Amino acid sequence: MAQREASSAPVEAGRPPERPSGLATFAALRNVDYRYLWIGNLFNTAGQWIQQVTIGWLVWDLSHSPFLVGLVGGLRALPFLFMGPLGGVLADRVDRRRLLMTTQVVMAAVAVVFAVVVALDWVKVWHALLFAFVSGCGFAMNMPVRQSLIANTVPRKDLGNAIALSAVAANATRIIGPAVGGVLIVAFGAAGNFLIQAALFLCMVAIIVPMKVPHRQAPTGHASALRNLQDGFQYVWGNRTLFGLVMLGLVPSLFLMPVIQQLPVFTEEVLHSGANVYGYLMSAFGVGGLLATLALASFGGAIRSGLLGILALVMGGILAIVFSQSTVLGLSMALVAGLGFTQMTFRVNNNTLVQSLAPDELRGRVMSIYELDHAFMPLSSFILGIAAQVYSAPNAVAVSGMLCLLAIAALMFGIKRMRDVRSLRA
Repeated sequence: MAQREASSAPVEAGRPPERPSGLATFAALRNVDYRYLWIGNLFNTAGQWIQQVTIGWLVWDLSHSPFLVGLVGGLRALPFLFMGPLGGVLADRVDRRRLLMTTQVVMAAVAVVFAVVVALDWVKVWHALLFAFVSGCGFAMNMPVRQSLIANTVPRKDLGNAIALSAVAANATRIIGPAVGGVLIVAFGAAGNFLIQAALFLCMVAIIVPMKVPHRQAPTGHASALRNLQDGFQYVWGNRTLFGLVMLGLVPSLFLMPVIQQLPVFTEEVLHSGANVYGYLMSAFGVGGLLATLALASFGGAIRSGLLGILALVMGGILAIVFSQSTVLGLSMALVAGLGFTQMTFRVNNNTLVQSLAPDELRGRVMSIYELDHAFMPLSSFILGIAAQVYSAPNAVAVSGMLCLLAIAALMFGIKRMRDVRSLRA
C-alpha cells in the first residue's frame, strides 16, 4: 500500500501559507489523498460542463428565447443562496468525504431521470428549468465541501498550488467537455449527454472512496446549525480583509459570468453557426482558464496577490466589451479565451487568499459565504437575458462589461477594505 505523504498542521487562519521555491507546478499531487480528490474532480467537472452546454442549447432549441437561456443558467446558480450555506454548515459538522459522495449519487440519479424524459421526447422548457434548479441544489451543496477538502488533503505549504491545480482540472474538462458535448448534440441529441453526466458523477464517488482527510480538525461543539451559520457570517464580517475579498468576488458573477450564458445566442444570431461552434466557444473559455491556472500553479508563489486579482477583473471587463462587437469567429474565440484567462486568474487568486485566512473549523461556512456570489447570477443572468432580447445580445454584453469596470472603480474608491485587499499577499 502506498504510504500517505506529508503530514503537517492544518492551515491556520490569518497567516499565509509558505510558498514553495522555484517551479513546482504539480507539487500538491505528491499527496495521495489530494490525488484522489483531484482525479475525482476531473470527472465531476466534466459532467458539470457537459450539462451546462447541453441544457443551454436544449432550452435555446425548445424556445429560441435569449431570456430563457439566461434563466436556465441563473436557475443552476440560484440554490447557492440557500443550499450553499447549508452545505457549508454540514461540511463543518460531518464527514466531508461522505457528504460529497452522497450529493454526487443524488445528482447522478436526477440526471438519469431527465435523460429518460428527453429520450422519450416528453421534454418541455419547464422540465429543463426544473432540472437545472434541482441540479444546482446538489452543486451548491457540494461546492463548499469540495473546496474545504482541498485544505484537508494537503499540508499547509501546498495549499496555493492545490487550489490552482484543482482549477487546472476544472478548465481541462471545460475544454474537452463542451466541445464533446456540442458534437454529441449534433450527432445523437441531448439525452445521451445527460447519461454521460450521471456516469461521470458516479466515477467521482468511486475514486474518492479510499481518500482520507489527514489535515482535518475534528468538529467541536453542539450548537445548532443556525448558530453555526451565524458564527460563520460573524467571522467574515469581523475580518475586514476577508470581507473585502468576498465583496470583490461578487463582481464577476454579476457582470462577467452571465456573458457566457449568452453564447448560444451569439453563436446563432451573430456568428450564424450551430451547436458545434457553441461548444468550441465554450472550450476556448476553458483554454484561457487552463493557461491561467497552469501559470498560477507554476509561479503563483511569486505573483499571487490582491492587486493581481483586481487587475484581472479590469481586463475581463475590457475583453467583454470588445467581444460584444466581434462578428468574426476566430477573434470571438480569442476574446472568449481571454475572458477565461482573466476570470480563472481572479478566482484562483481570490480563493487562495480566502482559504489562507479561514480557520479549518469554519472553513466550510466561510467558503459557502464566499461562494454566495454564485447566487447573484440568477438576477444578473435574468437582467442580461431581458436586455439581450430587447436591445440585442451584443449591446447587452457591452453594457455588462462597462458596468463591471464601474463596479470595480466604485469598490476601490468607496470601501477602504478594498484598498487593504490590494496590498494583501499569499
